[in-house]
Amino acid sequence: LTSGGSGTLDGSGQPWWGYLNYLRHGEDRPRLLSIANATDVLVEGWRFINSAYWTFTAADVARMEIRHCAIDNRVNSADEHDPVNLAAFNTDGFDIAGRDIHIHHSSVWNQDDCFTIQPMDGFGINAQCSENILVEDVSASGLGLTVGAVRPSRG
Repeated sequence: LTSGGSGTLDGSGQPWWGYLNYLRHGEDRPRLLSIANATDVLVEGWRFINSAYWTFTAADVARMEIRHCAIDNRVNSADEHDPVNLAAFNTDGFDIAGRDIHIHHSSVWNQDDCFTIQPMDGFGINAQCSENILVEDVSASGLGLTVGAVRPSRG
């Protein structure tokens, strides 16, 4: 999944943002891009913007590389986490679970976790747990890096 130019996925998330919309929809909002049970994946040169909820999720993957990608989920063009931009909360950046994953030369600007390493429940096809994951040379403007964000559940 590569872009030779400036490929952009726009989630048009603004109608889902805001405190009242969160009370109305809670966690039942669309994710911008989800990959599951995949191997040997390269994600390169993409820009993900305006996600309604989590921006990029990859679950039970093996041998994934994410490089030269950017996520930008801000309400306005201000480069600050002010009360206006905080309305785009729960717009996680890269949420990943699996093994042999490398994320580099990428950036995230959001109001939540920028790079999240999720645990696995032990029943994966490609991985039993999240392991051998390297996140380097990245820019994070949000809550930063989160490891083990949600307790695993069996099955």
